[in-house]
Amino acid sequence: MMAIKLADAYADLGFDVHFFYFFGNVPTGSESSEIRYYKLKPFFMWGLDRGDSRNILEKVYLQVLDLINFIGSLLLVLSIRKKVGCPSIIHFNKIRGLSGFVFLWSKYILRSKVYYTAHDYEFFSPNAKSSAMSGFGAIYRKLKSPFLRFVDRFFCPSQYVLHVYKSCYPHLNNGNNLANFSFVEVELGADEEKKYKGGVLGYLGRLESIKGVEELCAAFIKSNCKKLVIGGGGSLADRIAEYSAEDQRIEFRGVLDEVGKKSFFHDIDFLVVPSVWEEVYGLVVVESFVNRVPVIVSDQGGLPELISSGISGEVLKLSEINNSDVFAFRLDSIFSRCVGEYESYQQGVDGVIVRDISSFVRDLSIYLSEDEVLYAQSF
Repeated sequence: MMAIKLADAYADLGFDVHFFYFFGNVPTGSESSEIRYYKLKPFFMWGLDRGDSRNILEKVYLQVLDLINFIGSLLLVLSIRKKVGCPSIIHFNKIRGLSGFVFLWSKYILRSKVYYTAHDYEFFSPNAKSSAMSGFGAIYRKLKSPFLRFVDRFFCPSQYVLHVYKSCYPHLNNGNNLANFSFVEVELGADEEKKYKGGVLGYLGRLESIKGVEELCAAFIKSNCKKLVIGGGGSLADRIAEYSAEDQRIEFRGVLDEVGKKSFFHDIDFLVVPSVWEEVYGLVVVESFVNRVPVIVSDQGGLPELISSGISGEVLKLSEINNSDVFAFRLDSIFSRCVGEYESYQQGVDGVIVRDISSFVRDLSIYLSEDEVLYAQSF
């Protein structure tokens, strides 16, 4: 979704936008009819669709591929040149498995300005699980670092990611090419008549192990909470259906469309985002705020940036998420405080300032103007 909104932002600025993707069907959600889509073959990139796995060997495999796959990166850039020529800007939303060579090829074959949405940090973060294997993470960062000088600007979706980039790649810490951005398309003031439901939790998102949804189900079963509503799809969908069959308080709604999401937020008191990995940003948190629903998050990655604990929601430690007894106790404690005081959380949510896509479009136009001079000096 972030990539789609980014494409919309360029279209709003008058760019002729070409959207390249590898997996699945044609992306949806764009408001621009001018964007053209191209599905590419994932050259020399076997297994990239498993990038969210918690399996250490799979992550190491992808890191190795990310370093040596100069052929796949070259073929990708040549495909772009064949289909659309040499674009003035090429903006990568993910380069997992392509290797840093894709930046080099883009700069000297396409002669384009190179932008990168930096949210695949887990492949070099000091906290990534694979980094613990004989210092491989440090070697990876050292080998990849030279390629980053071919990127004209990095777009970091949270202060957390910005910090990770600066700490992993000190030579980027010049303030010129690191931009902090986040945005969501919002319609404020939704669900004005929302009332407290008496202890209903909700989870909305991908059903994958890194998201902590199993930990949430295990804790909920031990809690006194009234109901847990789950929306989404993924590899754990069957397991979530089993939880629903075991405990009638768990309602599994599957993948939700926009109407389904509206109903989902109307039916819950708190959204829970119990991620057990370091989230770069919490778009679903902002969606929840738009619908006047406070949020309980883990303390991983950029999630705590979005929450004022005790005001717009609550922040739980990862150790609390991983212990079902403690997690259940925290949930019960939060709801015990909500009796007669739930409105205070809603007031806290109403005070959250949401940065919408129009603000990002304005900032993007400023970045583009600034980079014209830098780009002219780069050859």
